[in-house]
Amino acid sequence: MARLGMSTFGHPVSTPATSSTVRPSGRQGATRVTVPEAPITVSKLSLYCSNANAAAQVITGFILADVAGTPKKPGAVLGTTAEMSIPASSNGAWRDASFAVPVQLASTATVWLGTMWGTTTNQAIFAYTSTGGYSDFINGTYPTWTTTGWGSNGGTQIYGVYATYTVDAASACPVNLLKTHIFNKGVIQSG
Repeated sequence: MARLGMSTFGHPVSTPATSSTVRPSGRQGATRVTVPEAPITVSKLSLYCSNANAAAQVITGFILADVAGTPKKPGAVLGTTAEMSIPASSNGAWRDASFAVPVQLASTATVWLGTMWGTTTNQAIFAYTSTGGYSDFINGTYPTWTTTGWGSNGGTQIYGVYATYTVDAASACPVNLLKTHIFNKGVIQSG
């Protein structure tokens, strides 16, 4: 199926214009975003993070569905990335975590983008702004995903994470550009 060029959605938040924080092993944190167009295929997440410590930190990215109602919270896992490692003693940078199976999003719904911190506690530091959005976190055991317990730790942080996606060309182009119908004496001709 034909695809158009790549685009992004999410929050391209990075230091030094933001605060940053460390997380314990197994912590899952997510920020709420709106899918700008659909249907789309998400190929990767990009996260702004650093690691000033002596040990590397593994993380996994994810996309979660939104649960309607109050409080705002994430729900079912729509996709998880391959594990990536943030090297020890590394400066802040955008790091990509690709989906082994690209994530299909069929509507312009709200989703949550986030990460699960790996087996080492308080190593990687992730960029965020402290106001202006919706976020949530829960504690789990890496690498087992926890889908219950969301909603009790909600906040206004916006994490530095965004998704890269492509749009199906058939959905993005007007029908008359894909197939032109010419009426000639009552006969439809395709061109």
